[in-house]
Amino acid sequence: MGRKSLIMIKLQEAVGNERVKASCDGEAIFKQLRKYGNTLVLHPLNSKYEDIELKKGHIYRIVGKVVKKEKRY
Repeated sequence: MGRKSLIMIKLQEAVGNERVKASCDGEAIFKQLRKYGNTLVLHPLNSKYEDIELKKGHIYRIVGKVVKKEKRY
């Protein structure tokens, strides 16, 4: 049996520089919410992916922020 992770989400707004569960055009994602001046960016936790700038014309929803992550074996 492989390793599994349990990620706990607290349903509340994220302010910035917090790990969040978000919905981007209907797709669930885990990212770090970063704020640069007036710009909000969903920054990937995996360096293989690029930032997602929150822009008009797309539907974004911050579901909640990550409050705990546990690795289970």
